[in-house]
Amino acid sequence: MPKPRKKPKTKATKVKKTTKSDKPVAKQRKPRALQRTLKPASNGSKAAIVAELLGRVNGASLEELIAKTGWQPHTCRAKISVLRKAGHKIEKSRSADGVLFYRVVGGGS
Repeated sequence: MPKPRKKPKTKATKVKKTTKSDKPVAKQRKPRALQRTLKPASNGSKAAIVAELLGRVNGASLEELIAKTGWQPHTCRAKISVLRKAGHKIEKSRSADGVLFYRVVGGGS
């Protein structure tokens, strides 16, 4: 019985080491301050609803924001914080029955 033929040996190829310059470049992000600025939202989005409610003369309570947007309380407060960081002056006041109201009193960026 004849022996099976062996495959011819090939020269070993060197594996190229990758360097940082060989790796693909990630997409550059905007600085966080630019990411958080709000564009005038008039498209009926939840952000536009929050901005509209806070822009009223008496502002809006947290309960109103929750009811209109369907968000949880911490999400509504976070959106108010984003507005504040975008340059809007947010005023807090309590009504006679102790409900906290938020409203925008100054313009922003």
